[in-house]
Amino acid sequence: KVGDKGGLALAQMLSVNTTLKTADLANMELGHQTLTMMGIALARNSTLLVLNLDRPSLFSRQEEAVEHVAMGLRANQSLRSLSLRNASLRDRG
Repeated sequence: KVGDKGGLALAQMLSVNTTLKTADLANMELGHQTLTMMGIALARNSTLLVLNLDRPSLFSRQEEAVEHVAMGLRANQSLRSLSLRNASLRDRG
Protein backbone atom coordinates (compact mmCIF):
# COMPACT_ATOMS: atom_id res chain seq x y z
CA LYS A 1 0.00 0.00 0.00
CA VAL A 2 1.42 3.32 -1.02
CA GLY A 3 -1.00 5.83 0.53
CA ASP A 4 -1.21 9.43 -0.59
CA LYS A 5 2.53 10.11 -0.57
CA GLY A 6 3.24 7.33 -3.06
CA GLY A 7 -0.01 7.99 -4.89
CA LEU A 8 0.95 11.59 -5.55
CA ALA A 9 4.25 10.41 -7.04
CA LEU A 10 2.36 7.93 -9.24
CA ALA A 11 -0.06 10.63 -10.40
CA GLN A 12 2.86 12.90 -11.26
CA MET A 13 4.45 10.09 -13.26
CA LEU A 14 1.21 9.38 -15.11
CA SER A 15 0.89 13.04 -16.09
CA VAL A 16 4.10 12.79 -18.14
CA ASN A 17 3.85 9.11 -19.13
CA THR A 18 4.23 8.33 -22.81
CA THR A 19 4.54 4.53 -22.74
CA LEU A 20 2.49 2.95 -19.93
CA LYS A 21 -0.83 1.55 -21.16
CA THR A 22 -2.25 -0.06 -17.99
CA ALA A 23 -2.01 1.00 -14.34
CA ASP A 24 -3.46 -1.16 -11.57
CA LEU A 25 -3.52 0.97 -8.42
CA ALA A 26 -6.23 -0.98 -6.58
CA ASN A 27 -6.07 -1.49 -2.80
CA MET A 28 -3.23 1.00 -2.34
CA GLU A 29 -5.05 3.27 0.13
CA LEU A 30 -5.06 6.21 -2.25
CA GLY A 31 -6.79 9.19 -0.71
CA HIS A 32 -8.44 12.46 -1.70
CA GLN A 33 -5.20 14.21 -2.70
CA THR A 34 -4.15 11.35 -4.94
CA LEU A 35 -7.49 11.13 -6.75
CA THR A 36 -7.48 14.89 -7.26
CA MET A 37 -4.02 14.67 -8.83
CA MET A 38 -5.09 11.62 -10.86
CA GLY A 39 -7.72 13.83 -12.47
CA ILE A 40 -5.01 16.28 -13.52
CA ALA A 41 -2.84 13.39 -14.73
CA LEU A 42 -5.71 11.98 -16.80
CA ALA A 43 -6.23 15.34 -18.47
CA ARG A 44 -2.56 15.39 -19.53
CA ASN A 45 -2.04 11.71 -20.33
CA SER A 46 -2.60 10.50 -23.88
CA THR A 47 -1.36 6.90 -23.72
CA LEU A 48 -2.99 5.22 -20.71
CA LEU A 49 -5.78 2.84 -21.75
CA VAL A 50 -6.73 1.15 -18.46
CA LEU A 51 -6.70 2.60 -14.93
CA ASN A 52 -7.80 0.63 -11.88
CA LEU A 53 -8.42 2.76 -8.77
CA ASP A 54 -10.51 0.17 -6.90
CA ARG A 55 -10.97 0.62 -3.17
CA PRO A 56 -9.52 4.09 -2.59
CA SER A 57 -9.39 5.40 0.98
CA LEU A 58 -12.04 8.07 0.72
CA PHE A 59 -13.62 8.92 4.04
CA SER A 60 -14.72 12.48 3.39
CA ARG A 61 -14.86 14.83 0.43
CA GLN A 62 -15.11 11.77 -1.82
CA GLU A 63 -17.39 13.44 -4.35
CA GLU A 64 -14.92 16.31 -4.73
CA ALA A 65 -12.07 13.90 -5.48
CA VAL A 66 -14.12 11.97 -8.01
CA GLU A 67 -15.21 15.24 -9.66
CA HIS A 68 -11.53 15.92 -10.38
CA VAL A 69 -11.21 12.47 -11.94
CA ALA A 70 -14.31 13.20 -14.04
CA MET A 71 -12.84 16.50 -15.25
CA GLY A 72 -9.68 14.66 -16.25
CA LEU A 73 -11.75 12.12 -18.13
CA ARG A 74 -13.45 14.87 -20.10
CA ALA A 75 -10.08 15.96 -21.47
CA ASN A 76 -8.62 12.46 -21.87
CA GLN A 77 -8.88 10.91 -25.33
CA SER A 78 -7.14 7.58 -24.72
CA LEU A 79 -8.52 5.93 -21.56
CA ARG A 80 -10.89 3.06 -22.34
CA SER A 81 -11.42 1.57 -18.87
CA LEU A 82 -11.61 3.15 -15.42
CA SER A 83 -12.53 1.17 -12.33
CA LEU A 84 -13.53 2.74 -8.99
CA ARG A 85 -15.13 -0.31 -7.35
CA ASN A 86 -15.66 -0.19 -3.61
CA ALA A 87 -15.18 3.56 -3.52
CA SER A 88 -18.41 4.05 -1.53
CA LEU A 89 -19.50 6.83 -3.86
CA ARG A 90 -22.88 8.46 -3.47
CA ASP A 91 -25.01 10.25 -5.97
CA ARG A 92 -25.19 13.85 -4.91
CA GLY A 93 -27.59 14.86 -7.60
